[in-house]
Amino acid sequence: MLSNLYLASMVLKQWQAGSKVEGEEALLHYSCRFLLQRAEQAFVEIFDNLPNRALGKTLNAVVMPTGRRWNKPHDDLARDIAQRVSTHSALRTKLLENTWDADDGEQRNPLARYNALLVDYDRAEAIYRTVNKAYAKGELPHTALHPEARVEAGLEKA
Repeated sequence: MLSNLYLASMVLKQWQAGSKVEGEEALLHYSCRFLLQRAEQAFVEIFDNLPNRALGKTLNAVVMPTGRRWNKPHDDLARDIAQRVSTHSALRTKLLENTWDADDGEQRNPLARYNALLVDYDRAEAIYRTVNKAYAKGELPHTALHPEARVEAGLEKA
């Protein structure tokens, strides 16, 4: 319980002290909601596991008189954050500020490979949509289950 509260205070301190970029507020809300819900759940588990049931119920009523307050973060918030960190955005740039993202040839770096793919994201997305529409219409073989196999089948057909 205390570790979740400590982590939440660190998130708030970082938010207050750091420079803010677009989309970072969603990450703040997600993190705080997640950590506060976990701290509240820890309280409930402590009270439920006390040997004296009456003491557990009394402590629960004193600590949380109106009941549980925090829910898990909404999926829309998680989807927004996932979109921002998986595409080229200011939030992704800030999160990757001090990471090793060079691919020097000798050592393969997955982060550098992914960052290189982001450059062609817009073009690739349009191609995948076109290929998936052709697949849905039955213009491509049904054995092409993988997206790359569909692209290759589309190239052969063109």
